[in-house]
Amino acid sequence: MENNPKIMVKAFCQYGAFGGVEGYVIRGEFDYCNFPINDQNTDRDPDNFGGISGGGLWQLFLDMNEEGQFIVKELLLRGIVYYQDAFDEHRKSNLRCHAHKSIYDHAYRAITNNTP
Repeated sequence: MENNPKIMVKAFCQYGAFGGVEGYVIRGEFDYCNFPINDQNTDRDPDNFGGISGGGLWQLFLDMNEEGQFIVKELLLRGIVYYQDAFDEHRKSNLRCHAHKSIYDHAYRAITNNTP
């Protein structure tokens, strides 16, 4: 009998026309940002992002092809999620992220150089 591991993937898309990164700060050699979430009490949006730590915050640049369909022109990793704030009385929360400088200046270099 073969082991069949289950893979779980969580995804949430917030399109730039409706929001984006807020609260960008630099502390020492690292940078951080908040990604605001407004729970609209619909079945479509999750109200809890528990377990998404380590997930990516991606920026997509869109274009339109000849058929009038949106296509992804460029895709950039802009953050790594590490925490979700509790929802406030207005059903707003934040995903806290390590931002792009922390990722590319530190984490990426450490990985490629195989150093801690």
